[in-house]
Amino acid sequence: SPTEAISLLVALEVLARQSAAPPARREPKRESTGSGFAVSGQGHLLTNNHVVAGCRVASQCVPSSQQPARHMPSPMAPLSSRWCNGPMRSL
Repeated sequence: SPTEAISLLVALEVLARQSAAPPARREPKRESTGSGFAVSGQGHLLTNNHVVAGCRVASQCVPSSQQPARHMPSPMAPLSSRWCNGPMRSL
């Protein structure tokens, strides 16, 4: 019937467009740096929240070592505090 023929034609066009599309590219891994400062010798760090929002954070606590930093909720919304499990080096 004419209705079936039109439906079949539309389905074939859609399949053709989908197969002609370029393959999906993988997003490159993004890395960035930000600053913060130590507020105690026990590993408490303070930075702006926009620096770490939506990120996995690693902190350089001692020379040549990177460790994951745990988020600690801040009562001040624009700030973010982190805790680094390791000694802090004096400057």
